[in-house]
Order: sequence, then structure tokens, then C-alpha cells
Amino acid sequence: MASRIFSSIDLNTDDKDIIRAYNEFAEYHNETQAWRLERVDNQRFYFAQNKDHLFGAEETKDPSTVLFSSVESLVADFNDAFPEPTIIPQEKNDRVFADELKSIVRHILDRRDYEQTYIAKNRRWCIDGTAVQEVFWDNDLYNGLGDVNIRKIDVINFYWDTHADDIQDGRSCIKIAFHTKDWFNKQFGSGDGKDVFKNMHPSGKDPVAEVIHEYVKQIGLQNYDPARDIMLMEYWFKDGDAVRCLKIAGGCMLYDSRKEGLDSVYDDGLYPFVFEPMFPIEGHAHGYGIIDMFKRRAITLDRLNQYILKFAEHASKSRMFYDKGMKIDWDAYHDETKELIAAEGLQAKMLEPVPNPQLPQWVRDWYMIHTDELKTEIGQNEFSRGEAGKGITAATAISQLQEAGSKRSRLMTTQLYSGFKRLVNMVISRMVQFYTEDRTFYILGLNPKEITINSVMFSENGEITV
Repeated sequence: MASRIFSSIDLNTDDKDIIRAYNEFAEYHNETQAWRLERVDNQRFYFAQNKDHLFGAEETKDPSTVLFSSVESLVADFNDAFPEPTIIPQEKNDRVFADELKSIVRHILDRRDYEQTYIAKNRRWCIDGTAVQEVFWDNDLYNGLGDVNIRKIDVINFYWDTHADDIQDGRSCIKIAFHTKDWFNKQFGSGDGKDVFKNMHPSGKDPVAEVIHEYVKQIGLQNYDPARDIMLMEYWFKDGDAVRCLKIAGGCMLYDSRKEGLDSVYDDGLYPFVFEPMFPIEGHAHGYGIIDMFKRRAITLDRLNQYILKFAEHASKSRMFYDKGMKIDWDAYHDETKELIAAEGLQAKMLEPVPNPQLPQWVRDWYMIHTDELKTEIGQNEFSRGEAGKGITAATAISQLQEAGSKRSRLMTTQLYSGFKRLVNMVISRMVQFYTEDRTFYILGLNPKEITINSVMFSENGEITV
């Protein structure tokens, strides 16, 4: 198990918000560090780069790609069932508004190329066991007019209250990223050339640099330099019904949403994140994924495969016993272009082939059984992939086997629809809050139409259900 890397952080400030943010980050990190490092290990299994459990020379280590193909098959299944927003009016008179709103939400998702985000998010869902999306208002869209945007968040760089089983009930959520001082001065500077870190730690370094350096190397940030890079912490917390955001780096407060005159960053009072565990851990918000559940079985398959390859390599070599009284031109013997090889004292029975060991049939059978079991348990056997299976020709039987093989995939799809529903509700919430002026959308299709909407229209119409 990974060691706890944080004990205390030396901050050069009396700001209670900064102290609280760093302390909560340290707490969340300590409690999830082992889980996070397992995500890095899962990535290696996904790309078949996990070789630590194999033996022998490097060229003989050939991990199976069964987990990669299984994850990709699941992601394809999820995309085949790509969700569409459905908005149901509470009153009959609101049906037209609900239909128009559905068209606008679909248009927003299409303009954000959400299908690609959905595919990438679901791939990480299978690998990491937990997927995170952020639904935010992007002021940079449409030349500063702004609009709703959606992005996938790497769960490795996202922290939450580990004592809550729903992040919305937690004390805070934290996003981290690493940037140089120049980047920070461009993003948060006043344009006068002054260093935004003028109140930084006396050492001139990020106060968490030394304690986090080893960890960021472990998670793959090989280019991280504690003398150059500073951790940006986007700290979200709730204040009554309001949700606040602080941006902190180098022990300095760079942004405080309360000083922007905002009652709440988002009026729905929710952290702007859709958090989706695949196999939830009881009492926690995060969960395990496909690779967590089956990588030990994959290790068994890899070892069996390596034993089989070793047998095959050994059996492919032709070796002979010979009488020591014989004189053989060994150079000619090893030269495969030579048709005649000189030898003295050659007599019957003076050369005998070395018997090659035979791979037991049960080893081959065991390997195939384990492979089929792994695919079946993941839900990606030959039937769920649309293959008929050997010896099965009846259409009804094929259909029933395919239906049974897709049960796990359909259950996971239902879970994804729940997350999509929360995402669409957040999209609508952003529209209600920020569409303060008329927005006109041109919806293409079989019946092209022009729709105008603003935040007032949501209060003029009845409640809707996603």
C-alpha cells in the first residue's frame, strides 16, 4: 500500500480559507492515494503494459490484450445506446415548450461534440471505475457571449469528501492542475507585469511541491519539476444554499467567487460535477471498474500463456544426443545452407533425437476455459458480440444467448442513463441562470425551425421532467 505523503503543509498565510482548502486536499489525498495509484496500474493493464508479474527475458513477456478488447467492446455497446434527452411537461399546455427545450439541449450537446466526450468518459469509467464530468458556463464561447459547456475530468486530478457517499453532500470538491509561473501570470495577472505570487511561501516554491513530487511521478507526470511547476487548486465548497469557488496556488488566493458579486456560482446550489462510480464502494462516492474486478484473472491468463509459449519455443528446437567418440563439423552443422555435414565414426544409434516435452492437453483446455470465463464474466463473450457460437444454428437459440450475454452491458447502460439525466438537468439549470437575453437557435432536420428562448420562459411555463 502506498505511504501517506501528507502530514502537514507549511503555509505562509493566516487566511482561513486557504488553510482549510490545503488541509482538506491533504485529507482527501491521503485517504484515496492507494486507490489513485491503482488507477495508474489499471491503465497499464488496459494497454497490456503490465509485465511485472511475468518472468524471463523482456522479449518473452507478452501480456494479453483481453482486457483492452473487453473494455473497447463495452464502450462500443454504450455508444450503440447513446442517450437522447427526453423532456416531459407536467402540464399539457407546456408540451410545445418541452419539445423546443429538448431540441435546444440536443443542439447544445451536438455543438459541444458531446458524443466524443461520452465515449472518452465511458472508457475511463471502465478503466478507473469512476468517471467525472463538469457542466459549466463557458464565457469564451461565441466571441464572449458564452454558453453551456461540458468536459471530462480526469479522476486522478479530482478530489472529494471521502466521508460522503454522494459528492453533493460533501464538504468540498477540488480540481488540481500543474502550471508554470508564467502561465499563472498570464491567466491571473493584472497586465502590469507584477508577479501574482508576491505573497508566496518564503521559499519561493509551491508549499506542496516537495510532498507531492513523488506522487505526481508515480501517476505519470514525468515532466513535473517542483522548482518550476505550481499546483493550481480549484476549491469548490457550499455555503448554505450557495456554491462557492476559490482558485488557490502557491499558497496564494488567485480567485474568490464571493468577490465577484455572485450570490452563488451556480443557482442550483450543486457542485458542477457529474460523478459516476461503476461498482460503488459502500459508504463512499467512488467505485471500482472492470479492470479492478478482473485484472487478477488476466494475470493468471498471462502466466499460463507464458508457460505455453515457453513449451512451444522449447519444442520447436531440434536437438540430438551424440556419442562423444564422433567427430562432427559443428560449424557446418549450424550452417543451415550446408547440405552435407562432415562426420567421423558415424554409426547407427550414435545419434538420437532428444525427446521434446509435450504440453499437457489439460493446460491448453485450462487456458481456453479461463479466457472464456473472463469474457463471460465481463459480459463480452461471443454471443454478446453477435457471434453465433460453435454448433449453434437455431435462430431462436442464438437470439436468447445474445440476450443473456448482454445483461451486464444493459445494466451498465442504465447506470449511464442516470448520470446523463443529472447532466441534462445541469445543462438546463445553466440555461435558466445565464440565458438572461433572448437566444435564437436554428434547428436543422426534416422540419427545420427557429426557436427563441430566455430564462424568463422557464418561469412562465410549468415544471418539466428530464
